[in-house]
Amino acid sequence: MSEFEQTHELLDPKLKTCFGDNITYTKYYQLLQNASVVNFKRNKDLVDITEHIGDLQIQHGKDMYEEIVKLNMIDNLTLNRMIQINDFVGNPFFCDIHPKMDRCSPNSIKYVYHGLLIVKKLKDEKLNDIQFVEVGGGYGGQCVILQELCKLFHIRITKYKLIDLDNVVRFQEKYIQAYNMHHICEFIPYEEFKHQEYSKGSFLFSSYALSELSDPIRHEYYEHLLPFVDYGIVIWNNPFAVDLPKQHTEIAHNCHNITGKIFSF
Repeated sequence: MSEFEQTHELLDPKLKTCFGDNITYTKYYQLLQNASVVNFKRNKDLVDITEHIGDLQIQHGKDMYEEIVKLNMIDNLTLNRMIQINDFVGNPFFCDIHPKMDRCSPNSIKYVYHGLLIVKKLKDEKLNDIQFVEVGGGYGGQCVILQELCKLFHIRITKYKLIDLDNVVRFQEKYIQAYNMHHICEFIPYEEFKHQEYSKGSFLFSSYALSELSDPIRHEYYEHLLPFVDYGIVIWNNPFAVDLPKQHTEIAHNCHNITGKIFSF
């Protein structure tokens, strides 16, 4: 870690993770400040964070495809269309995942899989007119795919709040604007999330981010956000603690090479 990063870390505890001082959000935070939406999925300094291209990720894509088939909620034509939507912006690298699938980014398959888990939860709970809160929304791909899936299943999203580091939510806004899907979204920097109003009955989604935050920052979310969300799905990859303050069940899956535990409440 450079001297600049060490100094920045001391000033910004929000950049720390549960994995220790050598694994932080610093690089991602800095790079997204000036990244181009047009070509960022081929940025050599970002692909290991945003796209996860490699043999392990291709296998992960295959595993998630099988999980999507098991859910039996969409056909292959619809799956390919959903993936192509997210692959349309950012110029991603395409991989061969499955004979029944077009070449695509494995990352986009992940967004469809997680999105279908959310839609299934909404259907099982007979929920509609939903306010979503996503903690750690990456570059915004999950928001785009989930909006499309909710349209497909006739679920109305009243508001979609994305909470992340300030540089990151600004990039998310640019990405989601490229799809003209930003009108129902609020892009909330971490420093402001405690002062927001959250509708009772909101639905929380977090893929890795909530679980891998440092303990003090994670517990800020537990105190200031979790009391206002009645439902949620959280992808949990913290190997040191499982302390989600909600009574939850674990969703079984066979994506163990990368995906951690999937909690539903």
